[in-house]
Amino acid sequence: MIEPEKRADRQNKGYVDSILNRPMPTNDDARRQECRWIRFEIARQQGVADILGGGISQAVARQHIAALESRAANVQCPAAFR
Repeated sequence: MIEPEKRADRQNKGYVDSILNRPMPTNDDARRQECRWIRFEIARQQGVADILGGGISQAVARQHIAALESRAANVQCPAAFR
């Protein structure tokens, strides 16, 4: 049986990889849509961290948000977004 912390690490890495490896938008409309999705996902991650409280869940949420912010920079979301 996999220890809960190791399972959480593996799931976290999978989430971060899925964000960083998303295909790049091919036009301005797709870029705007991706930026909206990133904005929504950051808010969702913040909400999850708030609901679950401290500890590992907040650390994981911070890592997810950092990956999303990196993605926003790569996609060139508006500066006001970040």
